[in-house]
Amino acid sequence: VAALNGTQLIFLVTGTGVISVTCAFVTLEVLNAHPDFYEHTSGHYVGNPRSVTVIGGLLGAIIGASFMNIFDTVGDTILYCFASEQRRRSMINHEKYGDGADVEDPGFFGWLMGTEPQPVEEEGMGYAPDGLIALIDRHGR
Repeated sequence: VAALNGTQLIFLVTGTGVISVTCAFVTLEVLNAHPDFYEHTSGHYVGNPRSVTVIGGLLGAIIGASFMNIFDTVGDTILYCFASEQRRRSMINHEKYGDGADVEDPGFFGWLMGTEPQPVEEEGMGYAPDGLIALIDRHGR
């Protein structure tokens, strides 16, 4: 879990930096490419494009940090759900309660159409991708 948390921190910092630098670069390119911003006679002339570029980069960092924090929260949520499901499954007495196979009630329309009750096959919840499960297995649970 600590390795995954550290990896998420790397993604958070790198993602925020990439978004910030991209916003600053696009701001500088727009200022240098558009005649309205670099011609002295224009009403929209920018006298100091570096300060505007820095402001664009700072705004990009704020937006990037917000986005990457959501990414981090989603990753933590997936990991929490996976760990909770593993814990829940380990606490169930499978000898006493079985594996959870019940009979599905077809409901009114099933009765109307003559559908027979079908056994419910409980599929394991896939909270985590296979790569994450393999990583957890490799580093121990």
